Amino acid sequence: MLDRLFRTDSPFWQTMGLLYDVAVVNLLGLVLSIPIITAGPAITAAHDTARRVLEDRGDSAIRLLLHSFRTNLRQGMAVGAVALIAAVVTIGAWLLTTRSSLALPAAVLLTVLVLPTWTYAFAVQARFDNPWHRTIFVAFLLAFANLRWTALALVIDAALVGVAVATLTQMPQGIPVLVIFGYGALIFANTPILERAFRPQLDADAPQETTAR
Repeated sequence: MLDRLFRTDSPFWQTMGLLYDVAVVNLLGLVLSIPIITAGPAITAAHDTARRVLEDRGDSAIRLLLHSFRTNLRQGMAVGAVALIAAVVTIGAWLLTTRSSLALPAAVLLTVLVLPTWTYAFAVQARFDNPWHRTIFVAFLLAFANLRWTALALVIDAALVGVAVATLTQMPQGIPVLVIFGYGALIFANTPILERAFRPQLDADAPQETTAR
């Protein structure tokens, strides 16, 4: 019994290893995002690292994330800049609804377009070698061509955000856990779903997959 417990391939140690990787992706990703302009490549690297960890590529999460961050720096910054603009415009549209109900249709439309697209965008950047504008276009197409996976990813995101809000407002003793795992848990939860959505594209267009990733 004890021999099985201390084997590194036992379920207990595999779970501990996964929790460590989630924490690394979350905390190191936050550090790399401190200059706001590098948030895009940091999120891209987090997606890339989560996928490789779940595929058991055999390298450390720290090394994988730092390598992916350097590889995606320029493209990730461009995608991140567009994401920031899209977020500002969408939030601005919702703020306008407090002054005029005429802004409501635009706010809803922007939300419906932006949320699914940006659920995919950084994962697409991590998975495929494309110019930034094509990355966003491919993310848009994949999001709306795979509505069941998109809906599942958004439901999981909403549930995790709800847990985070409840922790912050109702259970502050859980904040350290939120800080340690936070966004990393969301990325690890989304990765298998997005991979299912990517599979037809990977099978049909394998040469476009980034060889460095």
